[in-house]
Amino acid sequence: MPRYLPGLNGEKDQSNADQRFLRNRVRSVIMPALREVFGPSVSERILRSSELVRDADVVVRSVVREISPAVMITEHAEAPSFVVEAMKGLPRGLVHEIFRSALSCTHEDVARLTALLNAEAGSEASLSENRTALRERDQIVVSVLEHDNGAHEVAIDGDGTYVAGTYVVGTEMSTRRSAPSRGWFGSLH
Repeated sequence: MPRYLPGLNGEKDQSNADQRFLRNRVRSVIMPALREVFGPSVSERILRSSELVRDADVVVRSVVREISPAVMITEHAEAPSFVVEAMKGLPRGLVHEIFRSALSCTHEDVARLTALLNAEAGSEASLSENRTALRERDQIVVSVLEHDNGAHEVAIDGDGTYVAGTYVVGTEMSTRRSAPSRGWFGSLH
């Protein structure tokens, strides 16, 4: 620290020597090995490469924003559709970036969506975050699945109508009360 800020005495952080931390292994093991193989300027070359990647990312994101209206139907922001023929005419990397940008999805999701571009109509792919994609004739339609495990428990206590999830249950109570008026029902369909 004093070498960078003369007159300031910094404290030495003991965690900087702990090899359990990735930053320390990079600093003490990986960077020296890279310098030995690629020469002392490897740090500057890595920095320059990261700057080039960042600049390329800005360009790709700009292109994605520009062409998205031509390849994507966004009636529902959380579940857009993609125009198959328009997507098929694009470079693979751009197709991947459009899927990633529109859906914030995993690498595996991108691979499944890309495969649907060449799949038959009716083909389906499960995606992360409880989504599914369906290849229709000229579109890939992404849908958010509603969570429904098929089993709903309903407690009925008294007269009236009771709602459990998307199910409505009507009850009639008998005037004869030989048993408690509470009944439990499972798996109402």
